[in-house]
Amino acid sequence: MRQRLGLIGAAVVIGAANTVVLKLFLGAVDAGTTDLWDDVFHTDEHRWVVVPLALVLGIVLAGVLLAVRQPRLPPPHTNSLAFADDDEPATLTGIGMILFVGLCCLLAGASLGPEAALVGFAAGFGLWCGQRTGDGPTARLLQLASVGALLVAFVGSFLLVLLPLLMLAQKKQLKVGSAVPVVVASASAFGTLWLIDHGTTGYGSIPASTHFSIGDVLVAALAGLVAAIFGWALHQLIAWLHTVAVGLDARVVWPVAAALFGAVIGVAYLAGGESVEFSGQKGTVMLLQHQPAYALGGLLVILFAKMLATSWSLGAGYRGGLVFPSVFIGATIALIADNLFGTSGPGVLIGATAGVFSAMAGPIVALIFIGSLIPIKLLGIAVVGIAGATVGNKLCTKLPAYTKEAPS
Repeated sequence: MRQRLGLIGAAVVIGAANTVVLKLFLGAVDAGTTDLWDDVFHTDEHRWVVVPLALVLGIVLAGVLLAVRQPRLPPPHTNSLAFADDDEPATLTGIGMILFVGLCCLLAGASLGPEAALVGFAAGFGLWCGQRTGDGPTARLLQLASVGALLVAFVGSFLLVLLPLLMLAQKKQLKVGSAVPVVVASASAFGTLWLIDHGTTGYGSIPASTHFSIGDVLVAALAGLVAAIFGWALHQLIAWLHTVAVGLDARVVWPVAAALFGAVIGVAYLAGGESVEFSGQKGTVMLLQHQPAYALGGLLVILFAKMLATSWSLGAGYRGGLVFPSVFIGATIALIADNLFGTSGPGVLIGATAGVFSAMAGPIVALIFIGSLIPIKLLGIAVVGIAGATVGNKLCTKLPAYTKEAPS
């Protein structure tokens, strides 16, 4: 009984700690990017400045990574919600380094989201707590509970507790004794978020209208299928550009390579406009609310600029996640469809987002995650969008994939 109470107590602490770290980290990212990029260098007024600024910050980032002995070009991971499930000892220094490096990459201009660093922190912190309160299985359980708690706080939805419970079920370890710490940690994170915000507002949502028709359901399936192909293309582009970045890095001295890495991001930002910058969490709203509405040519430029900036960021060693870049890409595809076919409504937006996201993280994870980012009455549309995306993903398995290894 004492051991069980201790496990529950640890889960409460883990859940609360994840929410506090989440809010501090997101606050630092938001304040840092706004202060540095807009207030200091006024990139919102003088758009050309994004190119030299991204170039210089690329060099600074590379110098920081070398100074703290972190790899500059690690293999890119397209599923930023995944984490290492092992018994390697976790240290507070290593956990702090995950957050520090992630923050540096985002401030340097990565077109990526903050969830990768936060999931890394949550996994490490849960494992660290578990290694001090129990054996190996207990440590892994608290690690899983910690990641689940972080995701609940990240989107402000208790629905995300289903992800760690699903992982337990896949391992055939889902029992009352194992489920309780997971649920308690998520409830602690959710409650702490409510206390901090006086509500449960997470990092962002899919800004879809709640008014829909049967036509939206049909459109969601087709949008999911088409967008899944774009998600597959993004995956291939990341792999190819990583090979390009590693090859370039092997041929020139690191400051030159780092400058070029940053310059590519800057050029993509200059071409695509302010909405393309950073994670896309704010950019999606800017894109959808832009007046006058973008013409087809402008939307195509924005789409390819975001795909280039995101894939190059991950391929060139910047750390970050693909949750809200995927939402942004899905929203852009939805606007293009609306421009071409007049398919306005939540079906095309949710279906397109589901297609891109499922290509990155798989249909089950995509359904749970997207379900937490939309009103519950739109969940059926999300299901149909995921179904269409599943068909699209299967079609993509028949396409030639990029498999060339990067030179050592």
